[in-house]
Amino acid sequence: MNMVLFKSKSLSLRARITITSVLTIALLTVILNFMVAQNASRAMRNEVGVSLADLSFLMANKLDQYMWSRATEVALLSRFGVSGSDLEATQHILNGVQEAVPSFSWIGLTNSRGTVTAATGGFLVGFDISTRPVFVEAQKSPFYGDVHEAKLLAELIPSKDGFPLEFVDISYPVFDNTGEFRGVLAAHLSWEWARIVQQSIMVPLRERHNVEMFVVSEQDDTVLLGPPGTIGQQLSLQSVWASRTGTNSFLEEDWPNGERYLTGYVQSSGYETYPGLGWTILLRQSVSEAYAVVDDFQRYIWLLGAFFVVVFGALGWYLGGRISQPLSDITYAANRISAGDIIPIPRHKGIKEIEVLESSLQRLLNSIDEAEGALDDMELKAHRDALTGLPNRNALAEYIRKAKNDAQVRNQTLTFLYLDLDKFKPINDTHGHKIGDEILIEVANRLQEIIRSNELVVRLGGDEFLMILRTDEKCPRDTGIMVAERVIHAINMPLLIDDLELSIGCTVGIAIWPEHGAEPMDVIGHADEALYAGKKTGRNRYQVWGS
Repeated sequence: MNMVLFKSKSLSLRARITITSVLTIALLTVILNFMVAQNASRAMRNEVGVSLADLSFLMANKLDQYMWSRATEVALLSRFGVSGSDLEATQHILNGVQEAVPSFSWIGLTNSRGTVTAATGGFLVGFDISTRPVFVEAQKSPFYGDVHEAKLLAELIPSKDGFPLEFVDISYPVFDNTGEFRGVLAAHLSWEWARIVQQSIMVPLRERHNVEMFVVSEQDDTVLLGPPGTIGQQLSLQSVWASRTGTNSFLEEDWPNGERYLTGYVQSSGYETYPGLGWTILLRQSVSEAYAVVDDFQRYIWLLGAFFVVVFGALGWYLGGRISQPLSDITYAANRISAGDIIPIPRHKGIKEIEVLESSLQRLLNSIDEAEGALDDMELKAHRDALTGLPNRNALAEYIRKAKNDAQVRNQTLTFLYLDLDKFKPINDTHGHKIGDEILIEVANRLQEIIRSNELVVRLGGDEFLMILRTDEKCPRDTGIMVAERVIHAINMPLLIDDLELSIGCTVGIAIWPEHGAEPMDVIGHADEALYAGKKTGRNRYQVWGS
Protein backbone atom coordinates (compact mmCIF):
# COMPACT_ATOMS: atom_id res chain seq x y z
CA MET A 1 0.00 0.00 0.00
CA ASN A 2 2.85 2.35 0.85
CA MET A 3 4.51 1.75 -2.53
CA VAL A 4 1.23 2.41 -4.34
CA LEU A 5 0.88 5.75 -2.58
CA PHE A 6 4.46 6.71 -3.42
CA LYS A 7 3.90 5.89 -7.13
CA SER A 8 0.96 8.28 -7.34
CA LYS A 9 1.95 11.39 -9.36
CA SER A 10 -0.33 13.64 -7.32
CA LEU A 11 1.31 12.71 -3.98
CA SER A 12 3.18 15.69 -2.63
CA LEU A 13 6.62 15.71 -1.06
CA ARG A 14 5.02 16.84 2.21
CA ALA A 15 2.74 13.78 2.21
CA ARG A 16 5.61 11.47 1.32
CA ILE A 17 7.72 12.73 4.24
CA THR A 18 4.80 12.56 6.65
CA ILE A 19 3.79 9.01 5.67
CA THR A 20 7.39 7.81 5.75
CA SER A 21 7.94 9.29 9.23
CA VAL A 22 4.75 7.79 10.63
CA LEU A 23 5.30 4.33 9.14
CA THR A 24 8.97 4.24 10.21
CA ILE A 25 8.24 5.10 13.82
CA ALA A 26 5.27 2.70 13.91
CA LEU A 27 7.40 -0.13 12.49
CA LEU A 28 10.23 0.55 14.95
CA THR A 29 7.70 0.53 17.79
CA VAL A 30 6.34 -2.86 16.71
CA ILE A 31 9.85 -4.32 16.30
CA LEU A 32 11.00 -2.95 19.64
CA ASN A 33 7.94 -4.33 21.40
CA PHE A 34 8.50 -7.73 19.82
CA MET A 35 12.15 -7.75 20.93
CA VAL A 36 11.18 -6.73 24.46
CA ALA A 37 8.51 -9.42 24.61
CA GLN A 38 11.01 -12.07 23.52
CA ASN A 39 14.22 -11.09 25.28
CA ALA A 40 12.94 -9.40 28.43
CA SER A 41 10.38 -12.14 29.10
CA ARG A 42 13.06 -14.81 28.73
CA ALA A 43 15.46 -12.95 31.01
CA MET A 44 12.76 -12.28 33.61
CA ARG A 45 11.66 -15.93 33.48
CA ASN A 46 15.19 -17.15 34.16
CA GLU A 47 15.78 -14.54 36.86
CA VAL A 48 12.60 -15.34 38.79
CA GLY A 49 12.85 -19.09 38.11
CA VAL A 50 16.43 -19.41 39.40
CA SER A 51 15.47 -17.42 42.50
CA LEU A 52 12.47 -19.70 43.17
CA ALA A 53 14.62 -22.82 42.65
CA ASP A 54 17.30 -21.49 45.01
CA LEU A 55 14.73 -20.72 47.70
CA SER A 56 13.13 -24.16 47.38
CA PHE A 57 16.56 -25.71 47.91
CA LEU A 58 17.14 -23.49 50.94
CA MET A 59 13.77 -24.48 52.44
CA ALA A 60 14.47 -28.20 51.89
CA ASN A 61 17.89 -27.82 53.48
CA LYS A 62 16.48 -26.04 56.52
CA LEU A 63 13.72 -28.64 56.99
CA ASP A 64 16.23 -31.49 56.80
CA GLN A 65 18.67 -29.74 59.14
CA TYR A 66 15.91 -29.17 61.68
CA MET A 67 14.78 -32.81 61.53
CA TRP A 68 18.40 -33.94 61.86
CA SER A 69 18.86 -31.76 64.96
CA ARG A 70 15.75 -33.19 66.63
CA ALA A 71 16.66 -36.74 65.61
CA THR A 72 20.14 -36.28 67.09
CA GLU A 73 18.59 -35.14 70.37
CA VAL A 74 16.30 -38.18 70.49
CA ALA A 75 19.25 -40.44 69.65
CA LEU A 76 21.33 -39.01 72.48
CA LEU A 77 18.43 -39.36 74.92
CA SER A 78 17.91 -42.99 73.88
CA ARG A 79 21.55 -43.80 74.61
CA PHE A 80 22.45 -41.65 77.62
CA GLY A 81 19.42 -39.80 78.97
CA VAL A 82 16.67 -42.30 79.76
CA SER A 83 16.50 -45.36 81.95
CA GLY A 84 13.75 -47.89 82.32
CA SER A 85 14.81 -48.52 85.87
CA ASP A 86 14.54 -44.90 87.10
CA LEU A 87 11.26 -43.70 85.61
CA GLU A 88 11.02 -40.65 87.85
CA ALA A 89 14.39 -39.32 86.67
CA THR A 90 13.48 -40.20 83.08
CA GLN A 91 10.18 -38.30 83.42
CA HIS A 92 12.09 -35.27 84.71
CA ILE A 93 14.59 -35.40 81.79
CA LEU A 94 11.86 -35.70 79.18
CA ASN A 95 9.95 -32.74 80.63
CA GLY A 96 13.16 -30.69 80.64
CA VAL A 97 13.85 -31.49 76.97
CA GLN A 98 10.30 -30.52 75.99
CA GLU A 99 10.62 -27.26 77.89
CA ALA A 100 13.90 -26.46 76.11
CA VAL A 101 12.59 -27.52 72.67
CA PRO A 102 8.83 -26.76 72.51
CA SER A 103 8.60 -28.39 69.07
CA PHE A 104 8.53 -31.71 70.91
CA SER A 105 4.79 -31.99 71.55
CA TRP A 106 5.28 -35.37 73.22
CA ILE A 107 8.22 -37.63 74.13
CA GLY A 108 7.63 -41.05 75.62
CA LEU A 109 9.61 -44.11 76.73
CA THR A 110 8.14 -47.61 76.37
CA ASN A 111 9.21 -50.92 77.76
CA SER A 112 10.09 -53.84 75.51
CA ARG A 113 6.37 -54.77 75.20
CA GLY A 114 5.36 -51.35 73.87
CA THR A 115 3.74 -49.92 77.01
CA VAL A 116 4.49 -46.25 77.73
CA THR A 117 6.32 -46.04 81.06
CA ALA A 118 7.36 -42.37 81.12
CA ALA A 119 6.29 -39.39 79.01
CA THR A 120 6.19 -35.61 78.94
CA GLY A 121 3.36 -34.32 81.10
CA GLY A 122 2.53 -37.90 81.99
CA PHE A 123 0.45 -38.17 78.78
CA LEU A 124 -0.24 -41.72 77.55
CA VAL A 125 1.65 -43.35 80.45
CA GLY A 126 0.31 -46.90 80.66
CA PHE A 127 -0.98 -46.92 77.09
CA ASP A 128 -0.03 -49.78 74.80
CA ILE A 129 1.48 -48.48 71.53
CA SER A 130 3.02 -51.80 70.49
CA THR A 131 1.04 -51.83 67.21
CA ARG A 132 1.96 -48.30 66.18
CA PRO A 133 4.79 -47.62 63.69
CA VAL A 134 6.76 -45.54 66.21
CA PHE A 135 7.27 -48.76 68.21
CA VAL A 136 7.11 -51.48 65.56
CA GLU A 137 9.53 -49.81 63.10
CA ALA A 138 11.97 -48.60 65.77
CA GLN A 139 12.76 -51.87 67.54
CA LYS A 140 15.95 -52.38 65.52
CA SER A 141 16.74 -49.05 63.88
CA PRO A 142 15.63 -45.41 64.01
CA PHE A 143 12.22 -44.59 62.56
CA TYR A 144 11.03 -41.35 60.95
CA GLY A 145 7.31 -40.95 60.31
CA ASP A 146 5.74 -38.50 57.87
CA VAL A 147 3.18 -35.81 58.84
CA HIS A 148 0.00 -37.29 60.37
CA GLU A 149 -2.71 -36.62 62.92
CA ALA A 150 -2.26 -38.11 66.40
CA LYS A 151 -5.50 -39.72 67.51
CA LEU A 152 -4.48 -40.43 71.11
CA LEU A 153 -2.80 -37.06 71.74
CA ALA A 154 -5.60 -35.10 70.07
CA GLU A 155 -7.79 -35.65 73.13
CA LEU A 156 -5.03 -34.69 75.58
CA ILE A 157 -3.24 -31.74 73.91
CA PRO A 158 -5.47 -28.81 72.83
CA SER A 159 -5.04 -27.29 69.39
CA LYS A 160 -4.02 -23.63 69.35
CA ASP A 161 -5.81 -22.69 66.12
CA GLY A 162 -8.73 -25.13 66.15
CA PHE A 163 -7.29 -27.33 63.39
CA PRO A 164 -6.35 -30.99 63.99
CA LEU A 165 -2.89 -31.45 65.49
CA GLU A 166 -0.30 -32.84 63.06
CA PHE A 167 3.00 -34.41 63.96
CA VAL A 168 6.20 -35.86 62.54
CA ASP A 169 7.51 -38.98 64.29
CA ILE A 170 11.05 -39.77 65.43
CA SER A 171 11.75 -42.92 67.44
CA TYR A 172 14.90 -44.77 68.45
CA PRO A 173 15.40 -48.19 70.07
CA VAL A 174 16.73 -48.31 73.63
CA PHE A 175 19.25 -51.02 74.56
CA ASP A 176 20.87 -51.83 77.87
CA ASN A 177 24.62 -52.25 78.43
CA THR A 178 24.48 -55.84 77.21
CA GLY A 179 22.83 -54.85 73.95
CA GLU A 180 19.43 -56.24 74.90
CA PHE A 181 16.35 -54.40 73.61
CA ARG A 182 14.62 -52.52 76.45
CA GLY A 183 12.08 -50.38 74.67
CA VAL A 184 11.65 -47.40 72.34
CA LEU A 185 12.06 -43.66 72.86
CA ALA A 186 9.41 -42.03 70.68
CA ALA A 187 8.80 -38.34 69.94
CA HIS A 188 6.02 -36.42 68.22
CA LEU A 189 7.25 -33.17 66.65
CA SER A 190 4.55 -30.56 66.17
CA TRP A 191 4.28 -29.70 62.45
CA GLU A 192 4.05 -26.07 63.57
CA TRP A 193 7.85 -25.85 63.50
CA ALA A 194 7.76 -26.26 59.70
CA ARG A 195 5.54 -23.17 59.42
CA ILE A 196 8.11 -21.21 61.44
CA VAL A 197 10.88 -22.35 59.06
CA GLN A 198 8.65 -21.41 56.12
CA GLN A 199 8.15 -17.90 57.50
CA SER A 200 11.90 -17.45 57.95
CA ILE A 201 12.41 -18.26 54.25
CA MET A 202 9.57 -16.03 53.08
CA VAL A 203 10.81 -12.89 54.91
CA PRO A 204 13.26 -11.92 52.10
CA LEU A 205 10.33 -12.16 49.64
CA ARG A 206 8.19 -9.56 51.40
CA GLU A 207 8.69 -7.12 48.51
CA ARG A 208 7.50 -9.67 45.95
CA HIS A 209 3.81 -10.19 45.34
CA ASN A 210 2.04 -13.54 45.61
CA VAL A 211 5.06 -15.83 46.02
CA GLU A 212 3.76 -19.01 47.70
CA MET A 213 5.48 -22.06 49.18
CA PHE A 214 4.27 -25.69 49.35
CA VAL A 215 5.61 -28.81 51.04
CA VAL A 216 4.29 -31.95 49.32
CA SER A 217 4.33 -35.51 50.70
CA GLU A 218 6.20 -38.19 48.78
CA GLN A 219 3.64 -40.82 49.76
CA ASP A 220 0.51 -39.45 48.07
CA ASP A 221 1.47 -36.02 46.65
CA THR A 222 -0.73 -34.22 49.18
CA VAL A 223 0.06 -30.74 50.45
CA LEU A 224 1.52 -30.87 53.97
CA LEU A 225 2.26 -27.17 54.23
CA GLY A 226 0.99 -24.36 52.05
CA PRO A 227 -1.34 -21.37 51.73
CA PRO A 228 -4.74 -21.49 53.47
CA GLY A 229 -7.16 -23.86 51.79
CA THR A 230 -4.51 -26.03 50.13
CA ILE A 231 -3.57 -28.36 53.02
CA GLY A 232 -4.49 -31.94 52.13
CA GLN A 233 -4.97 -31.28 48.41
CA GLN A 234 -3.28 -33.66 45.99
CA LEU A 235 -0.95 -32.03 43.46
CA SER A 236 -0.33 -33.93 40.23
CA LEU A 237 2.18 -31.51 38.78
CA GLN A 238 5.12 -31.85 36.43
CA SER A 239 7.28 -30.02 38.98
CA VAL A 240 6.50 -32.64 41.63
CA TRP A 241 7.48 -35.45 39.27
CA ALA A 242 10.59 -33.58 38.14
CA SER A 243 11.74 -33.15 41.75
CA ARG A 244 11.72 -36.93 42.19
CA THR A 245 14.54 -37.18 39.63
CA GLY A 246 16.85 -35.37 42.05
CA THR A 247 16.96 -32.08 40.14
CA ASN A 248 16.67 -28.58 41.62
CA SER A 249 15.28 -26.31 38.92
CA PHE A 250 12.16 -24.46 37.78
CA LEU A 251 9.52 -24.67 35.08
CA GLU A 252 6.37 -22.93 33.86
CA GLU A 253 3.21 -24.99 34.36
CA ASP A 254 -0.57 -24.87 34.86
CA TRP A 255 -1.84 -25.46 38.41
CA PRO A 256 -5.19 -27.00 39.43
CA ASN A 257 -6.67 -23.52 40.02
CA GLY A 258 -6.39 -22.86 36.27
CA GLU A 259 -3.58 -20.30 36.56
CA ARG A 260 -0.10 -20.60 35.09
CA TYR A 261 2.87 -20.27 37.43
CA LEU A 262 6.65 -20.23 37.43
CA THR A 263 7.48 -23.03 39.86
CA GLY A 264 10.82 -23.72 41.57
CA TYR A 265 11.17 -27.27 42.88
CA VAL A 266 13.45 -29.65 44.78
CA GLN A 267 13.04 -32.84 46.78
CA SER A 268 14.51 -33.00 50.27
CA SER A 269 17.22 -35.63 50.48
CA GLY A 270 18.16 -35.63 54.16
CA TYR A 271 21.04 -34.19 56.11
CA GLU A 272 24.00 -35.97 57.70
CA THR A 273 22.58 -39.12 59.42
CA TYR A 274 18.95 -38.13 58.81
CA PRO A 275 17.81 -39.83 55.56
CA GLY A 276 14.94 -37.45 54.85
CA LEU A 277 11.25 -38.08 54.16
CA GLY A 278 11.33 -37.14 50.50
CA TRP A 279 9.28 -33.96 50.82
CA THR A 280 8.96 -31.93 47.62
CA ILE A 281 9.39 -28.18 48.15
CA LEU A 282 7.62 -25.93 45.63
CA LEU A 283 7.74 -22.13 45.33
CA ARG A 284 5.42 -20.55 42.80
CA GLN A 285 4.72 -17.12 41.37
CA SER A 286 2.02 -16.45 38.81
CA VAL A 287 3.26 -15.73 35.31
CA SER A 288 1.30 -12.48 35.26
CA GLU A 289 3.09 -11.30 38.40
CA ALA A 290 6.50 -12.49 37.19
CA TYR A 291 6.15 -10.70 33.86
CA ALA A 292 4.38 -7.60 35.20
CA VAL A 293 7.49 -5.46 34.73
CA VAL A 294 7.79 -6.57 31.10
CA ASP A 295 4.11 -5.81 30.44
CA ASP A 296 4.46 -2.34 31.97
CA PHE A 297 7.54 -1.68 29.84
CA GLN A 298 5.74 -2.78 26.69
CA ARG A 299 2.85 -0.45 27.44
CA TYR A 300 5.34 2.37 27.94
CA ILE A 301 6.92 1.62 24.56
CA TRP A 302 3.52 1.66 22.87
CA LEU A 303 2.70 5.04 24.40
CA LEU A 304 6.12 6.40 23.55
CA GLY A 305 5.81 5.06 20.01
CA ALA A 306 2.40 6.70 19.60
CA PHE A 307 3.86 9.96 20.89
CA PHE A 308 6.72 9.86 18.39
CA VAL A 309 4.36 8.91 15.55
CA VAL A 310 2.45 12.14 16.20
CA VAL A 311 5.60 14.20 16.69
CA PHE A 312 7.42 12.93 13.62
CA GLY A 313 4.27 13.04 11.52
CA ALA A 314 3.80 16.72 12.34
CA LEU A 315 7.51 17.40 11.88
CA GLY A 316 7.49 15.63 8.50
CA TRP A 317 4.44 17.60 7.38
CA TYR A 318 6.13 20.86 8.35
CA LEU A 319 9.52 20.10 6.82
CA GLY A 320 8.00 18.64 3.66
CA GLY A 321 6.49 22.01 2.79
CA ARG A 322 9.86 23.77 3.08
CA ILE A 323 12.30 21.23 1.67
CA SER A 324 12.99 20.50 -2.00
CA GLN A 325 16.37 20.63 -3.65
CA PRO A 326 18.40 20.88 -0.42
CA LEU A 327 16.81 17.60 0.66
CA SER A 328 17.97 15.92 -2.54
CA ASP A 329 21.51 17.15 -1.84
CA ILE A 330 21.35 15.86 1.70
CA THR A 331 19.98 12.52 0.47
CA TYR A 332 22.79 12.21 -2.03
CA ALA A 333 25.38 12.92 0.65
CA ALA A 334 23.73 10.48 3.04
CA ASN A 335 23.78 7.72 0.41
CA ARG A 336 27.48 8.28 -0.18
CA ILE A 337 28.17 8.18 3.57
CA SER A 338 26.17 4.95 3.96
CA ALA A 339 28.24 3.50 1.11
CA GLY A 340 31.40 4.19 3.07
CA ASP A 341 32.52 7.53 1.65
CA ILE A 342 33.75 10.10 4.16
CA ILE A 343 32.26 13.44 3.17
CA PRO A 344 30.66 16.30 5.12
CA ILE A 345 26.96 17.08 5.06
CA PRO A 346 26.35 19.87 2.51
CA ARG A 347 25.52 23.34 3.84
CA HIS A 348 22.78 25.57 2.39
CA LYS A 349 21.95 29.14 3.31
CA GLY A 350 18.61 30.87 3.31
CA ILE A 351 16.36 28.13 4.75
CA LYS A 352 16.64 28.03 8.52
CA GLU A 353 15.10 24.54 8.84
CA ILE A 354 17.54 23.09 6.32
CA GLU A 355 20.47 24.73 8.09
CA VAL A 356 19.36 23.26 11.40
CA LEU A 357 18.83 19.83 9.85
CA GLU A 358 22.23 19.88 8.18
CA SER A 359 23.93 20.98 11.38
CA SER A 360 22.07 18.31 13.35
CA LEU A 361 23.02 15.60 10.87
CA GLN A 362 26.64 16.69 10.97
CA ARG A 363 26.63 16.60 14.77
CA LEU A 364 24.98 13.19 14.62
CA LEU A 365 27.74 11.92 12.33
CA ASN A 366 30.34 13.40 14.66
CA SER A 367 28.66 11.76 17.65
CA ILE A 368 28.54 8.42 15.84
CA ASP A 369 32.22 8.75 14.97
CA GLU A 370 33.01 9.59 18.59
CA ALA A 371 30.82 6.73 19.83
CA GLU A 372 32.49 4.28 17.45
CA GLY A 373 35.88 5.52 18.65
CA ALA A 374 34.78 5.09 22.26
CA LEU A 375 33.46 1.59 21.51
CA ASP A 376 36.77 0.70 19.90
CA ASP A 377 38.57 1.93 23.03
CA MET A 378 36.21 -0.09 25.21
CA GLU A 379 36.80 -3.18 23.13
CA LEU A 380 40.55 -2.73 23.53
CA LYS A 381 40.18 -2.31 27.29
CA ALA A 382 37.68 -5.14 27.77
CA HIS A 383 39.71 -8.19 28.69
CA ARG A 384 38.34 -11.66 28.38
CA ASP A 385 39.98 -15.01 28.81
CA ALA A 386 40.91 -16.22 25.31
CA LEU A 387 40.14 -19.88 26.06
CA THR A 388 36.86 -19.83 28.02
CA GLY A 389 35.46 -16.43 27.05
CA LEU A 390 35.06 -15.57 30.75
CA PRO A 391 36.17 -12.21 32.17
CA ASN A 392 39.73 -12.34 33.47
CA ARG A 393 41.58 -10.55 36.26
CA ASN A 394 41.67 -7.28 34.33
CA ALA A 395 37.87 -7.14 34.20
CA LEU A 396 37.49 -7.98 37.88
CA ALA A 397 38.28 -4.58 39.44
CA GLU A 398 35.65 -2.63 37.46
CA TYR A 399 32.93 -5.18 38.23
CA ILE A 400 33.77 -5.19 41.95
CA ARG A 401 33.60 -1.39 42.05
CA LYS A 402 30.11 -1.35 40.53
CA ALA A 403 28.91 -4.35 42.53
CA LYS A 404 30.16 -2.79 45.78
CA ASN A 405 28.28 0.45 45.08
CA ASP A 406 25.10 -1.46 44.18
CA ALA A 407 25.39 -3.60 47.31
CA GLN A 408 25.72 -0.54 49.55
CA VAL A 409 22.63 1.03 47.99
CA ARG A 410 20.54 -2.18 48.15
CA ASN A 411 21.78 -3.34 51.61
CA GLN A 412 23.30 -6.44 50.06
CA THR A 413 26.51 -8.37 50.58
CA LEU A 414 29.00 -9.80 48.10
CA THR A 415 29.86 -13.46 48.55
CA PHE A 416 33.10 -14.63 46.91
CA LEU A 417 33.59 -18.29 45.92
CA TYR A 418 37.23 -19.08 45.08
CA LEU A 419 37.37 -22.35 43.07
CA ASP A 420 40.22 -24.67 42.27
CA LEU A 421 39.73 -27.89 40.28
CA ASP A 422 40.78 -31.18 41.89
CA LYS A 423 42.46 -33.94 39.81
CA PHE A 424 42.81 -31.57 36.84
CA LYS A 425 46.62 -31.60 36.61
CA PRO A 426 46.95 -35.43 36.32
CA ILE A 427 44.35 -35.43 33.52
CA ASN A 428 46.10 -32.54 31.77
CA ASP A 429 49.47 -34.30 32.06
CA THR A 430 48.09 -37.66 30.90
CA HIS A 431 45.78 -36.65 28.05
CA GLY A 432 47.42 -33.43 26.92
CA HIS A 433 46.59 -29.75 26.94
CA LYS A 434 43.87 -30.10 24.29
CA ILE A 435 41.76 -32.25 26.61
CA GLY A 436 42.65 -29.94 29.49
CA ASP A 437 41.45 -26.92 27.52
CA GLU A 438 38.15 -28.65 26.69
CA ILE A 439 37.66 -29.40 30.40
CA LEU A 440 38.23 -25.75 31.32
CA ILE A 441 35.72 -24.62 28.68
CA GLU A 442 33.08 -27.06 29.96
CA VAL A 443 33.71 -26.00 33.57
CA ALA A 444 33.27 -22.35 32.53
CA ASN A 445 29.95 -23.19 30.86
CA ARG A 446 28.67 -25.06 33.92
CA LEU A 447 29.64 -22.22 36.25
CA GLN A 448 27.88 -19.64 34.06
CA GLU A 449 24.68 -21.70 34.21
CA ILE A 450 24.65 -21.42 38.01
CA ILE A 451 24.97 -17.65 38.46
CA ARG A 452 22.33 -15.00 37.86
CA SER A 453 22.57 -12.33 35.16
CA ASN A 454 23.99 -9.64 37.48
CA GLU A 455 26.67 -11.93 38.94
CA LEU A 456 30.11 -12.81 37.60
CA VAL A 457 32.42 -15.77 36.98
CA VAL A 458 36.09 -14.94 36.41
CA ARG A 459 38.88 -17.22 35.26
CA LEU A 460 41.87 -16.19 37.37
CA GLY A 461 44.34 -18.42 35.53
CA GLY A 462 45.13 -22.10 35.18
CA ASP A 463 42.31 -24.06 36.82
CA GLU A 464 41.30 -21.32 39.28
CA PHE A 465 37.98 -19.47 39.04
CA LEU A 466 36.22 -16.82 41.11
CA MET A 467 32.44 -16.43 41.49
CA ILE A 468 30.94 -13.17 42.81
CA LEU A 469 27.41 -13.51 44.18
CA ARG A 470 25.06 -10.69 45.16
CA THR A 471 23.47 -11.97 48.37
CA ASP A 472 20.92 -10.77 50.88
CA GLU A 473 22.61 -9.38 53.99
CA LYS A 474 20.46 -11.63 56.20
CA CYS A 475 21.66 -14.95 54.81
CA PRO A 476 24.87 -14.58 52.76
CA ARG A 477 26.53 -17.58 54.37
CA ASP A 478 23.58 -19.92 53.66
CA THR A 479 23.36 -18.67 50.07
CA GLY A 480 27.11 -19.02 49.56
CA ILE A 481 27.09 -22.58 50.92
CA MET A 482 24.04 -23.43 48.80
CA VAL A 483 25.72 -22.20 45.61
CA ALA A 484 29.02 -23.88 46.57
CA GLU A 485 27.21 -27.20 46.93
CA ARG A 486 25.62 -26.71 43.52
CA VAL A 487 29.01 -25.85 42.03
CA ILE A 488 30.64 -28.97 43.47
CA HIS A 489 27.74 -31.09 42.24
CA ALA A 490 27.96 -29.56 38.74
CA ILE A 491 31.76 -30.02 38.50
CA ASN A 492 31.49 -33.61 39.73
CA MET A 493 29.22 -34.54 36.81
CA PRO A 494 31.08 -36.72 34.24
CA LEU A 495 32.88 -35.00 31.36
CA LEU A 496 32.57 -36.58 27.90
CA ILE A 497 35.44 -35.30 25.74
CA ASP A 498 36.75 -37.03 22.58
CA ASP A 499 35.14 -40.37 23.57
CA LEU A 500 36.72 -40.08 27.01
CA GLU A 501 34.61 -40.07 30.18
CA LEU A 502 36.54 -38.04 32.73
CA SER A 503 35.73 -36.81 36.21
CA ILE A 504 37.19 -34.01 38.29
CA GLY A 505 36.44 -32.42 41.62
CA CYS A 506 36.32 -28.90 42.95
CA THR A 507 37.27 -27.25 46.22
CA VAL A 508 35.59 -23.96 47.08
CA GLY A 509 36.70 -21.24 49.49
CA ILE A 510 33.96 -18.87 50.67
CA ALA A 511 34.35 -15.35 52.07
CA ILE A 512 31.79 -12.58 52.50
CA TRP A 513 32.09 -8.83 52.10
CA PRO A 514 31.86 -6.82 54.32
CA GLU A 515 31.61 -9.50 57.02
CA HIS A 516 35.14 -10.77 56.43
CA GLY A 517 36.81 -7.51 55.41
CA ALA A 518 36.20 -3.88 54.51
CA GLU A 519 37.77 -4.18 51.04
CA PRO A 520 36.53 -6.75 48.51
CA MET A 521 40.05 -7.56 47.29
CA ASP A 522 41.04 -8.48 50.84
CA VAL A 523 37.96 -10.69 51.09
CA ILE A 524 38.99 -12.44 47.85
CA GLY A 525 42.30 -13.19 49.54
CA HIS A 526 40.39 -14.69 52.48
CA ALA A 527 38.38 -16.85 50.08
CA ASP A 528 41.67 -18.08 48.59
CA GLU A 529 42.91 -18.93 52.11
CA ALA A 530 39.67 -20.80 52.81
CA LEU A 531 40.17 -22.72 49.54
CA TYR A 532 43.56 -24.01 50.54
CA ALA A 533 42.32 -24.79 54.04
CA GLY A 534 39.61 -26.89 52.40
CA LYS A 535 42.16 -28.72 50.24
CA LYS A 536 44.19 -29.61 53.33
CA THR A 537 41.15 -31.24 54.92
CA GLY A 538 40.01 -33.41 52.07
CA ARG A 539 39.34 -31.61 48.76
CA ASN A 540 36.07 -31.62 46.75
CA ARG A 541 34.34 -29.64 49.49
CA TYR A 542 33.68 -26.07 50.52
CA GLN A 543 35.26 -24.11 53.35
CA VAL A 544 34.00 -20.83 54.80
CA TRP A 545 36.79 -18.47 55.85
CA GLY A 546 37.22 -18.24 59.58
CA SER A 547 35.16 -21.37 60.35
